[in-house]
This record gives sequence, C-alpha cells and structure tokens, in this order.
Amino acid sequence: MTINPEFFALVPLVVFGAYTVFAISGFGSALVAIPLLSLFLPVHFVVPMAVLNDCLASLTVATRERAHVDWKESLTVIPLLLAGIIIGVVLLGGLPPRTVQLALGIFVVGAALYNLSGLSNQGVISRWWAVPTGLVAGVLGALFGIAGPLYVLYFSGRIKDKHRLRATLSATFAAATAMRITLYVVSGLMLQDNLLWLAAIGFPAMLAGLYIGNKIHARISAQAMFRFITGMLLVTGGMLVWRAL
Repeated sequence: MTINPEFFALVPLVVFGAYTVFAISGFGSALVAIPLLSLFLPVHFVVPMAVLNDCLASLTVATRERAHVDWKESLTVIPLLLAGIIIGVVLLGGLPPRTVQLALGIFVVGAALYNLSGLSNQGVISRWWAVPTGLVAGVLGALFGIAGPLYVLYFSGRIKDKHRLRATLSATFAAATAMRITLYVVSGLMLQDNLLWLAAIGFPAMLAGLYIGNKIHARISAQAMFRFITGMLLVTGGMLVWRAL
C-alpha cells in the first residue's frame, strides 16, 4: 500500500492519544486508534498494524503485575479466543473493505450505546459466559482489533479485586494479541507493504502516551473518562458508518 506523507504524522498522533487513554483507564487503546485510523487507512491494514503496539503494551503490564494474574480465569477464556481469532483472520482476508468498515462502525456505536444503557454495571457473570465471550471476542479482535469491552465485561463480573482484574485483563490481552500476530503473519496480513514501518513509527508515541497517561491518571475522575470514551465511540463509529454507506 502506498503511504502518503501525512500518515507519518497522523499515526503517532493517534497512537499517542490511544495509549494515553489506555494508561488512564486500563483499556481502550484499540477503541481510539482503530476507528480513527480506519477513516484514512483500510481496516485490513490498520488492525494488524495496531496489534503490534497492543501486544507490547499489554505484555509490559502483565509482566509487571504477574503476581496478581488469576490464571484459572484467564486460561478458561484463552482456548476459546484462539478459535474465534482463527475465524476472524479468515474473514478479515476475504471480506470487502467497505463491508468490514460498516460492521466496525456498527459495533463501535453499539458498544457506546451499551455503555450508556448502564447494563455493563450489573450482576455477577457465570463462568459459562466464557464460551460466547471467548469466541466472539476472538472474532472481533481479529476482525477489528476491538475486543476489550467484552473482556472487561466478563472479567469484571468474575473478579472483584481491582489488582487481580487489571493483571488478568492484561495477561489475556497479551495472549490474544500474540495469537493474532502469529496468525496475521501466517495469513500474510502482517507482511503488507509499509505496515511494519508505520507500526515502528507509532512505538515511541505509545511509550509517550503511557507515560503521560500515568501522570494525569490521578487528575481525572473515572466518570469523566467514561463519558469521554463513550462520546468518542459514538462520533468515530458514526463517521465509519456514514463513510461506508
């Protein structure tokens, strides 16, 4: 794919914002980066590119907090994730780009509306929910790189301690992104022209975003951040749907 010069400024800017959000909230980098970058680049190019930085960020957190990881919960979901990821990789290589973009936009808007509904705060989730969570999250992660909300909904219903929750989410993210990278390489999606260059350009911006996000974490309320992310999801998802129609 031909890379326009403006992408070399666009990618670090978006990545910086995405990982600032990640550092503040503990998740959400893909919810920022992929919809925004998909406005300018094909989804089948953006998703493999973004997963490289996601893997490094998640692995960093999981390694630092490995003593808190609830491996029983994480390992319940990971095999199902692998099955879903395989299905998603097959679909990503064969679906028309406009169809994928439309589906991504609808999913992003749906995630925002679900957050606004307040349903995400209810009840304890049965372990049987690991089956649909793992499969659907694997497909969505491979297709769009956006499976974080499903992980958060499931694990927050199973794990109440915030340290165990954050560590388990990070370990599961790291495993899922590593599996996706392997399958993207095998399928050829990771070997697209200029993909690795753009990913490398975004790496320093990711580190800067993590640093700044950690600095401002104590200065912003969780409620304010939730409203910001939800509003951003509605705007970016709506733009994707509009562009695809």
